[in-house]
Amino acid sequence: MLGDRPNQIVYTLAEQSKRKRGTAVLGVLMGAFGVALVALLGLLVFQLFSPDGGAVARGEQSIVAPPEGHGTLTPDQFLFGANLEDTFGPIDGRPEGAEPMTEEAVFGDSEEVEVNGMELALSEGRVTDSCTSLVWGEELGQSLIDANCSSAATGVYTDPDEEYVAQVTLFDLVDSEGATRVAEALDPNNAETGAGFLLADTGDVPGLEEGFSQASTQVMGHYLAVFWVARTDGSPPGDDSDMASVRVAAMDTVLLPYEEIVARNQAEE
Repeated sequence: MLGDRPNQIVYTLAEQSKRKRGTAVLGVLMGAFGVALVALLGLLVFQLFSPDGGAVARGEQSIVAPPEGHGTLTPDQFLFGANLEDTFGPIDGRPEGAEPMTEEAVFGDSEEVEVNGMELALSEGRVTDSCTSLVWGEELGQSLIDANCSSAATGVYTDPDEEYVAQVTLFDLVDSEGATRVAEALDPNNAETGAGFLLADTGDVPGLEEGFSQASTQVMGHYLAVFWVARTDGSPPGDDSDMASVRVAAMDTVLLPYEEIVARNQAEE
């Protein structure tokens, strides 16, 4: 069911590289194939476990308090994706003087995705330089400050029938070590950090405010991607595999780190 996705990433990024920059960096794309394969293998075990119970370049230097009465839902299932040096080594650290992310850079090529018959469309996307405004939990907020988060993007995707919702968040951090620490602080099963997670950005849709949800993180060099999915009514997935397809489709919306790898390698040629 999920086997076509690695090839899709390879061919999509190769085509984008040819169109936008004139040369396809095949070594980078094969690295993308590797991370996609590892991520997919990890997703296959999602249903097999249930958890127990320096100077800031940009962004805020203090934690932004979440709105009063905010939701405190944490995912019922969580999967941590460690950084893969073979793939994301070229973007292990954020370049000095790098510009913050923009909505066009993050969402321009991923407003609509389709994987294994599951279609997702962007209903709302935004970028902020106040990274801690997207989360709740003091230790999680502090981890973003310690990792010199310069900007963060969050997008909400739904399927045509509005049966599923996916919130995809991308943090731009100083390096992979900082991104890993933030991912660890997001993990609801990590007893060494206090409670905290993303704030739901879904408005009136209850799926990420209450009920059953699943989430995964992927450290991608100095970026951290978080994929949080649920049924819009908050009900558990049951025996169908649609939620797995939603997770994989959500992963296909994050292209910016791969494009940065291509750009950096081309700059070194």
